[in-house]
Amino acid sequence: MASIKLLATDCPNLPNIITPNGDDFNQYFMLRGLNAPDWTLHMYNRWGRKIYSQQQYDNTWDAIGQPDGVYYYLLTNTKTGQKIKGWVEVRR
Repeated sequence: MASIKLLATDCPNLPNIITPNGDDFNQYFMLRGLNAPDWTLHMYNRWGRKIYSQQQYDNTWDAIGQPDGVYYYLLTNTKTGQKIKGWVEVRR
C-alpha cells in the first residue's frame, strides 16, 4: 500500500460560518492555511448571482449589505490555477 504525504498547505482551514456582528469574533471570511493574496475570491448568493469578487483576496469579506444566509464561494489560486469551492453561512 502506497503512502500519501500531505502538507499543511494541502488542508486549508476555511470557515463554514461567519458572524459579522461587531464583537470581533468570526467577523470575516478568513483563509487560514492559505496565503490569501495568492487567491481570487468569488462569492455567490443562494441563487447563483455573484455578489462579491476580489483578486488578491485580503481576508476582509464580511457580507456587508447582504442578508443572513448561505453563500457559495469559488477560490482560484492565481499562480497554480487550483480551485476550491465551498459554502459559508452568515449569521449576525
